[in-house]
Amino acid sequence: MQEKKIVKKIIYYDSKSDLEIIKKYQDLIIYVYNLLKKYPSIEQFNLVNDTKSTLLSGLKSLVYVKNTYGKTDKLKHLMDAQAKLSILMILVRIAIKSKYITKQNYTAWSYKIAEINDMLQKWIRSCQRP
Repeated sequence: MQEKKIVKKIIYYDSKSDLEIIKKYQDLIIYVYNLLKKYPSIEQFNLVNDTKSTLLSGLKSLVYVKNTYGKTDKLKHLMDAQAKLSILMILVRIAIKSKYITKQNYTAWSYKIAEINDMLQKWIRSCQRP
C-alpha cells in the first residue's frame, strides 16, 4: 500500500488582502533570487545587485499603487512598475547572453514578466478610463 505524501504549499503573503499581481510579483522574486545564486561570484556586486534592486523597486511601486486612492497617483506608480519590468527584461537578456541562465530559465522568467506586464497594462487602462 502506498502512502500519500501531503505537500503543503508555504504561503508567504497574506492571501486575503494581497492583490493577485502582488502575489505573482512575489513568486517572480523568489524565482529570480534562486536563479541569481547561480550567477558567477564576479557578478554579485553588479548584475545581481541591479536585478535585486529593480525587483524590489517594482514591488514597492505595486504596494504604493495598492495603498493609493487617486487615479493620477495610481497611474504614476503603475507606470513606474511597468518601467521596472522593462528594465528587468533587459537584465534577463543580459543574463542569457552572458550564459548565466539557461534558455529554459530565460523562457520561464520572461513568461512571468509578460504575465505581470499584462496585468499592469489592464490596470493602467482601467485607471485611464474617465
